[in-house]
Amino acid sequence: MKKKLIIPVILALILIGSILLRNQRNSAKEVQFSIEVEDKTVKKGDDLNLKIKVSSDYEMSVVDAYITYDDELLEFISSESEGVLGASGTLHITDQFAKGATEAVYVIRMKALEVGSADFKVHDAYSIDAENSSYMKIKQTSASIDITKNETEISNATLSDLLVMPGTLDKEFQPEMFEYSMKVAYDVEEVILSAIPESEESVITIDKELNLTKGDNVFTITVTAPSGDRNDYKLNVYRAFTKDEIVE
Repeated sequence: MKKKLIIPVILALILIGSILLRNQRNSAKEVQFSIEVEDKTVKKGDDLNLKIKVSSDYEMSVVDAYITYDDELLEFISSESEGVLGASGTLHITDQFAKGATEAVYVIRMKALEVGSADFKVHDAYSIDAENSSYMKIKQTSASIDITKNETEISNATLSDLLVMPGTLDKEFQPEMFEYSMKVAYDVEEVILSAIPESEESVITIDKELNLTKGDNVFTITVTAPSGDRNDYKLNVYRAFTKDEIVE
């Protein structure tokens, strides 16, 4: 009776051992996801090539990964690989190898939009072993580039004139003077502002609506040049608290 019990136990131990051994071998199989950029520094407005390399000592049947980046600094342009999909701030690499592969390289074309430091990071990466369809261990790297000012771009970030109605600025406008004040009567609930940049290619933004509350109101007018240079003009508007209050 004992011999009959021993044989199934031995068979079960052999089966468990083979499963553990196979899992141990699979866990030892590694896949390296690496990200490379041709130049560590690029100029705003320039194109750049991003190279993503997937490699292993063992054959892979599937690779899949997401690479994130700052879409305010960089823009996806194209890739010759059908396995690369680009969206706002995310690249998706998904590829299959019918006969197995130990290496795959994906070259991605991007454009530098603004000045700053941009990082590329790998997320949710996985690869499947071509031999037994098991998941392989992932090792991954990140990369970064610095986007610098393009000296050929216009850098003038000043205003040529600032007009506000109704009311009068406390001093005559000058491009290199960055703060102004004015006072308006109680019945003035909003102001109309005209900010004219010295360079037509510069962009003007105002931090909020030009509605006035009673008392002090502060508005920031930002001028951003194509080069990324910027200046802030501060406008202080005082609105009377009552109809009887006299403002000068």
